[in-house]
This record gives sequence, C-alpha cells and structure tokens, in this order.
Amino acid sequence: MAEILAFAGSDFHSGTTMVAQSVSEALGGSGKKVIFLSLSGYSGTEYTNLRPESIDEIKNNLVNGLLNYNDIKNLIRKSGTFDIIGGSVSPLYYRHYQPVHVNFICDLIIDDYDYIIIDAGADVNQGLHIGALRKAGKTVIVTTQSKKAYERYLNKYRQVYSMMEFHPLILINRYINTPGLLSSKDIEGMYNAETAGVIPFCEYGLQAETGEYSLMKYRSFSEAVARLCEKITGEKIMPYKNGLFGKRKQV
Repeated sequence: MAEILAFAGSDFHSGTTMVAQSVSEALGGSGKKVIFLSLSGYSGTEYTNLRPESIDEIKNNLVNGLLNYNDIKNLIRKSGTFDIIGGSVSPLYYRHYQPVHVNFICDLIIDDYDYIIIDAGADVNQGLHIGALRKAGKTVIVTTQSKKAYERYLNKYRQVYSMMEFHPLILINRYINTPGLLSSKDIEGMYNAETAGVIPFCEYGLQAETGEYSLMKYRSFSEAVARLCEKITGEKIMPYKNGLFGKRKQV
C-alpha cells in the first residue's frame, strides 16, 4: 500500500512542482514504484517533455462517482523513473473538482505503488488542494526566504489550515545562506514547524523550464533532494552523477 506525500506551496511560484517531481524521480530511481499526481490546477508538466493525459479526461466519471480502475490506468504515462498523471488544463473543469475526488483517485491505485506524490499547488480555493492535504500521510510546505511567502501562508493558515488536522514540515526552497536573508532557524520559528531541509538556489531554474527537464542533474540540488527523501520517507538513497539515483550501499 502506497504512502501518500503531498507538497503544497506557501505561495505561488515557490517551486512546488519542481520539488515534488524531483522527489518522484529520486524515489523512483531508487527502485520504488512511484506515481506523481499533478493536482495543482495546472498541467504540472513544465519539467518534462512528456505530455501525459489530464485528469480532465475522466472528469465526468470522477464528479459523478463512476470512476473505475481502468479510467485511471488509461491516464497513466511513464516519465523516466516514475509514472505521472497530468493535472487539469481547463479552469472551467478545475472548479468542479472537490476534496473527496482525491480520495477516489488515490484509493483506486494505492495498492499499485510504494509512493503517491501529489503536487497540491498553492490555491486553497480549490477542492483538489484541500483534498490532497487531507488524504496525505505527510505534507511538506514548500516556501522560500521571502517574507511575503510567509505572510500569505499565515493568511491561509488562519482561514483554512487551522481548521484541519494539519502538522506539515517546512521545506525552504532556493535557499541562499547569507546574513541579509532569513536563516533556516528564523523560518522554522516563524512557521512554528519542523523543517524538512533546504534546497539550495540553482541559477539554472529558468533553463530547466525552457528545456523541459528537472534540476536533478545538478549535484547540489540532487543531494538536497536525497536528504529530503530520507527525512520524509526514511529511504536511504544516494545521488549518482548525471542526476541518477540508486540505493545507498550499506557499510
């Protein structure tokens, strides 16, 4: 039975999709069966040249409670080391999805995988976002050293998250260790939550989006993702050159 991990942004453009996809890539590369679900309100395919089927293809059956296993299996595509289902590409469709629909999707495939990784995005007004956080066994909030990102997260917490059983880990993305910015300890105190780690700033982020690839081939990034995976799953994996992953050798 799969463990379900959700990644949500403290604010838009915090790097949630890149992080969630990279975790999928790392765990899949270590030999685990992984599926990446894009439930952020966007296709979630910015960092892959694959164009998977969208959940919009099963909208009618999903919202009418008629979804079946074959509906889901027909959507799944292989992207390197993990499987993927693309997110909604229609704003007209996305508003029809409710929190319970995440349960329907996950329950049909939960026995097929070791991990279900969900990119929940940052929009608390969308049902799939709330459903992903409710369904996940663990949630990681992806944030940055921006004070604005914290303020927007705090607003969401007061209005929505405080009414949920919600005890997330905090991941600091695009981290720069300099006296002029908030430190990881500062951010941990502000969010009143344990940090899952930091992902260092990588200057090739825009190139990755243009070239349709993740940042896993850059060693500092892939090493940070390996540490994150170990923190949230206990899986001891190690990065190899060219961004490939494998099981850590026992010593």
